[in-house]
Amino acid sequence: MARLLKDKSINLCVANLPNADNFQIHLFAAISQKEREFISIRTKVAMQISKEKFGTKFGNPKIDELNKERKRKARVFRSGVSPIVLPLRNKGMTYEQIATTLNDMGMTTTRGNTFHAMQVKRIVDRELDPIGGEVK
Repeated sequence: MARLLKDKSINLCVANLPNADNFQIHLFAAISQKEREFISIRTKVAMQISKEKFGTKFGNPKIDELNKERKRKARVFRSGVSPIVLPLRNKGMTYEQIATTLNDMGMTTTRGNTFHAMQVKRIVDRELDPIGGEVK
């Protein structure tokens, strides 16, 4: 905020304080920033107390189910694409060349989009190391 207020090419005006000078704007900005930090601390403390006293769980209670289904769909999709991708990669084709080949074949990603090099790289990486240490 201080940098903005020092910039002579910017004329900063606050709707709630139309007559405020740069010092007042800077002061209110600093106070607001500090209040933001206090709110964060109070929220974290309240959540921790709620967890300890009442066993409250925050977040989506179905997230594990949703992630399992999403990962299952990804595995199914990968199992259909990897028999094409891995042999091409083993022949020395780049990820970009493989993506172009998949697109030329009319294949699409799970969301119906065209393939890009990074998506092919991720397919190869996950097939070679699907769990993070376990080689398939």
